[in-house]
Amino acid sequence: MQSQGMREIQKRAFLLFAELGEKSRTEKVLSVIKKEDNSITIRINDAELTNKIIDAYLDKDNRVILYNLRTPMTITEIVKRSKLPQSSVYRKVDALVEQGLILFSGFDRDVKNGKGNHKGAVYEKTIHSISFNLKSDTHTTEITIEKHALQKCKPLYLLVSNTC
Repeated sequence: MQSQGMREIQKRAFLLFAELGEKSRTEKVLSVIKKEDNSITIRINDAELTNKIIDAYLDKDNRVILYNLRTPMTITEIVKRSKLPQSSVYRKVDALVEQGLILFSGFDRDVKNGKGNHKGAVYEKTIHSISFNLKSDTHTTEITIEKHALQKCKPLYLLVSNTC
């Protein structure tokens, strides 16, 4: 059973992708540029959204967390691997989930925190790879998402499904 806090995070999650959905209703801001067996690459043709994603990646702690989050991990594992303070990791992970750049993927019941076992939330990256095109007349973002992560990110999944 999910905790109240995790349900709140899920409700707020994927703000960037929700905003992308709103914009795509009125203008062509999303295009699928490559489909592979395990992943899909999309292009976001919107300077404002591109700048929001860049802002998230400009934060050093966010980059450290995203770089170290190669496999699904708990907060405790992210803290150990990133060597960032636990309070910072909690705050940054919440923000990254809210932005849709990582997602909550379940609970690990065997996490040890020095006080015995507790139920730990597990997180994983939404975006496998990302590139930015910052030409003076247009800003675009290309993101590659593994299909299993895409299916867990409902706002983005619906957008991509409607674009295909």
